[in-house]
Amino acid sequence: AGLSSWRFRKSRDNFDRRMLGERMETLGGELSRARIVHDAMFPRATDTGHAVFEYAYLPMQEIGGDYVHLHSCRVTGRIYLTLLDVAGHGLAAALTVNRLFGELERIRAEKWDATPHDLMELLNRYINLTMAPYNLYATGTCLMLDPNSGDLKWVNAGHPPAVIRRINGAVTDLPGTTVLLGAESYAEFEPNQQATHIDPGDTVIAYTDGIFEARDSDGRRFGIDGLRETARFTPPPRDWTRFIMNAVNKHLHGASQDDMLVVSLQLTSLRVADTEESPAEPTSGAAMDASR
Repeated sequence: AGLSSWRFRKSRDNFDRRMLGERMETLGGELSRARIVHDAMFPRATDTGHAVFEYAYLPMQEIGGDYVHLHSCRVTGRIYLTLLDVAGHGLAAALTVNRLFGELERIRAEKWDATPHDLMELLNRYINLTMAPYNLYATGTCLMLDPNSGDLKWVNAGHPPAVIRRINGAVTDLPGTTVLLGAESYAEFEPNQQATHIDPGDTVIAYTDGIFEARDSDGRRFGIDGLRETARFTPPPRDWTRFIMNAVNKHLHGASQDDMLVVSLQLTSLRVADTEESPAEPTSGAAMDASR
């Protein structure tokens, strides 16, 4: 009886381990497929002829809660960049990103020329109504670059400050303008859009908090000052996003405790507008490039 009981327990344990292994293998496959869908929402590196967009992304897990959306309008030449950081990590944060991606696509389809003020106001309303009741919020930065003039407009909703790396090596911040998305109702939320000017050769660098929160073996953060110092490097690298990510990884001791995303948008030349072009809203998808 004792021998039979031992064999039964051993057989049961082997069966449990085998089933657990199969479940883990299935889950791993599902996460790998989810990563493919998740990555497909991200834009490709883009060169419009007057501006260059690049990014580097390292999620803490297979998928994460950081996201960047790019929209380039062929009519006006304006470039719209939105960087979001959803509260939390992993699968739940990635599912929230998926919802925000759909909302961004809807906004751009219905209002292709939405300014940072307009877009962040609409995103805040969406998050406040549909996600805030479940304690889901996001920080974010929305930028609009006009390569016809070099004008840059932005809204920063509780997000780390983006920086402008001037062609002469000087670095200036694009500070916060409002609270995180979803914390206030549509009636209370005020984006407080700001504006500045950049010249050809200047680069806007934006990032999520995983970049500056990376810690070394002594527990010291890479910090926003570390990012500013890295952005002052001269001569400038070909790809700022890879350069900064490499600097963060050299500083980092052990595994990252948050998703890490850094993006850059460089004005390479001013756009000479065709006098026959009209800024009217396009009537077909050919006049609008979502740059995915």
